[in-house]
Amino acid sequence: MNLIEKYPDRVPVVIVPKENIKIDRVKFLIPKEYPFGKFVSYIVSSFLEPTNSKQAYYFFTKENTLVPTSILMSSLYESHKDPDHMLRLSLRIENTFG
Repeated sequence: MNLIEKYPDRVPVVIVPKENIKIDRVKFLIPKEYPFGKFVSYIVSSFLEPTNSKQAYYFFTKENTLVPTSILMSSLYESHKDPDHMLRLSLRIENTFG
């Protein structure tokens, strides 16, 4: 039985950190109706080290597009899931002010 069958109300997410980002956990099962912005807030506050004031964390899809925070996890999953039914998001640090 795969994850989709076992947890039909969840989205399997794998975070792929870039640029030597240290994250304590990379695999998650997120409720489908969860807003992506809330997911980002949870990840940043629970599993990542704080950045300096001139940097921010950003999540990108496999097509290298920035994910809008207002999208629901179910929509993001349907649009960008991999053939193995996992949603992979790359995590990067970008300079924001300077």
